[in-house]
Amino acid sequence: MINYEHLSSLSNQYDKHEVLKNIIRCKKSTNQRVVENAKLEIFMSMNGVIVKNIENFYVLVRGYKDIMHTRDDLVSEAFLTLDNCVDKFVLKKGTAFFWYYNKSLTWRMQRIIERQYYKHRNAERVEEGEEYRIKAHSISHVDFNEFYFEKFGITEEERRLIDSKMNREKIKDFIENNDDMTWNKYFKNLTSVKQKLKPLKDEDTNH
Repeated sequence: MINYEHLSSLSNQYDKHEVLKNIIRCKKSTNQRVVENAKLEIFMSMNGVIVKNIENFYVLVRGYKDIMHTRDDLVSEAFLTLDNCVDKFVLKKGTAFFWYYNKSLTWRMQRIIERQYYKHRNAERVEEGEEYRIKAHSISHVDFNEFYFEKFGITEEERRLIDSKMNREKIKDFIENNDDMTWNKYFKNLTSVKQKLKPLKDEDTNH
């Protein structure tokens, strides 16, 4: 099993075509080793999403004296989530596995925090009022992608563009990996994203 150190050191870029190929292998192959290797490749390609969610987890629980989960524990949780997502993912045009997995992993991390940390916050409080202050401060800095994408009306094309920017994908490679994307559409979407997310940037600057 890959540990956090290995996962965070990977520099590979997310390739949706390779991910879909591996998902098809998982669903079609009767060879367990082929399936396991395919899931591992998908997992490594999602390293940016996994590391981001793990670090967000630590931001939210940093006010607690006893943090029960190591980063490697959370890597295991991330793999279990991916395993479940691959099994449930429906292969159809227009469905993005990247966002499906990101949303599922964010939800899983939040459930762990709610059940094992926030539920017992009175007993785990660092000092009077401090845990609540930290919690409120932390939540404002967590990247709740799905919430903001819906709030600001980010389209599917724009989500894919944001995905590529997050994974430091070259524009040329992004266009080649997306058959419906052209250079003109790329920059048109980029301008649209900047305009839509400007209120969020202004809000963060004011804080």
